[in-house]
Amino acid sequence: MGQHIEAVQAWEDGLKLLETSAERVDKLGEEKIIDWINISLQTAQVVHRLGTDGPGVSHKSQHVCYTPSNMTEAEEAEWKIEQFQKAVKHFKGVLEHIPAGNMEIKRKIRLQLARALYDLKQFDEAMKIYEDGFSNDGDPQWLYKAAECLWQQEKKEQAYTRLQQLIGTDPTFADAYGMLATYFTEKNDTTNADESMCKYKFYSWIPGFCRHIEYNPENLAIIEELNSDNALECVNTTLANDESRRSTEFLAAICYRHYHGSVENKAFEELEKRAKASEGAERDFIGSTLMNLIKDHQSVCTVKGAANALAGMKHEDIFEVLEYLLPQDTNPIFSMDIPTALGKLGDPKAIPLLMKIIENPMSQANEDSDSSDGIFSSGGKNRLVIESCLALATFFNDEKAKEVLMNGINNQQTREACFAVLCANAFHCQD
Repeated sequence: MGQHIEAVQAWEDGLKLLETSAERVDKLGEEKIIDWINISLQTAQVVHRLGTDGPGVSHKSQHVCYTPSNMTEAEEAEWKIEQFQKAVKHFKGVLEHIPAGNMEIKRKIRLQLARALYDLKQFDEAMKIYEDGFSNDGDPQWLYKAAECLWQQEKKEQAYTRLQQLIGTDPTFADAYGMLATYFTEKNDTTNADESMCKYKFYSWIPGFCRHIEYNPENLAIIEELNSDNALECVNTTLANDESRRSTEFLAAICYRHYHGSVENKAFEELEKRAKASEGAERDFIGSTLMNLIKDHQSVCTVKGAANALAGMKHEDIFEVLEYLLPQDTNPIFSMDIPTALGKLGDPKAIPLLMKIIENPMSQANEDSDSSDGIFSSGGKNRLVIESCLALATFFNDEKAKEVLMNGINNQQTREACFAVLCANAFHCQD
């Protein structure tokens, strides 16, 4: 947390320095006003996160660090309010000075401002932003946020009206049904409460890219079974024996929800099998569904499975995706196995990509990172180099690939992997 607070203080000092160079902020030159906006926005976002996380929490790269706080509960609550107040001040300043034509940028910043106002319990002002946002672009998210503000003020009938309006706009908005379930429960209306909860469970489980799974008792029963100990049996029978697009999307939803182990593995296996056996529009549909899993993934393992399946079906667009993902595959614990997917795809364009990883390993962690970060990062990079050596087995007949493997024997890091590939291919040649 200390580094974040020091950064905020430095940014605020920078803002004061810029502001003293002119009578008013809007009198700053074009270059300085851009600097002022960028610094203000960065400050607002960081102090809002500080207020949300609380004292003692800091973020570094992909790690979250916790330090015991000496504040009392009351002091901590007051400290959070101060952060939210700073965030509101800076967000409002940014909105005031961003040029009128930048509507999409303003929309995103208004959403952040409203969230900070909500955290300060300034619900009326937050709700006005949400309702104005819905009037401007019709995004149902605004209506849900407005309903939250009303609910927090115990204006539950008005919140109910907003939720009904929201569902009329987007009948798949899961969280709306969750709030409706609470509303009907408080009204002792068990029929509508149960129906709303069923819809909440259904729509919160189905990924947004699934368009062929309708809300009905049969599909609800499948979701219940997939969330039980019978999940694998459901995949092996109910879904595997149904080759409809609905079934394909159920398999993709399992992968999206990251079921781990045999259930997820079987779902990916079935998706790849269907893709290989299909043609035309059906093949395109399965390929697009797998691509959506990469685009909207919640887990690295989902990327790994989807990339492998797309490589197995020889999807025409997967090479560019793998090329983009390859240098990012450096997590030593949760790998995406991108070199393996490139080998499975078998496109010769992969050879220079893999050679680059092997011959020019990525630099170690930045000098300003601590030693634990360096060890964590280097482990993933070493794994990526070794996997790239093994992936070259697919391209063994290529002279450049063979040369890299021969040279790799002289490198302690790659010796075993390269030797294994060379020996395996020598054995096959003898056969």
